[in-house]
Amino acid sequence: VNRLTIEFPAGLVNPGEHPEETAVRELREETGYQGKVLRLLPPAYSSPGLTSEATRLALMEAEEAEQGELRTQFDESEDIETLLIEKRRLADFLTEADRRGEAVDGKLLSYAMGLMEF
Repeated sequence: VNRLTIEFPAGLVNPGEHPEETAVRELREETGYQGKVLRLLPPAYSSPGLTSEATRLALMEAEEAEQGELRTQFDESEDIETLLIEKRRLADFLTEADRRGEAVDGKLLSYAMGLMEF
């Protein structure tokens, strides 16, 4: 999208790798956090009429007190900053990001909407 994008840690599943392993690896590489998968959701298709690409979401836990020094391992093409936002502030934070011209990933926006009380 050629602009700053706010999204969950994500990446491609390597050959022979299980999606749970990918989730743990990508969280560590992109944020430095060590986490464990609580639940792996079924594949989701964002544009099934255009592409067969599927996304697997992993619900994860990463205990702040157990982290120690956070060490990232970005790919050469990645320019990543980890943002820690309180759940209750997430929807407002994403709305402000959009106003600033930043891109907001649909999966993260859907998560934020699910947290809201209507």
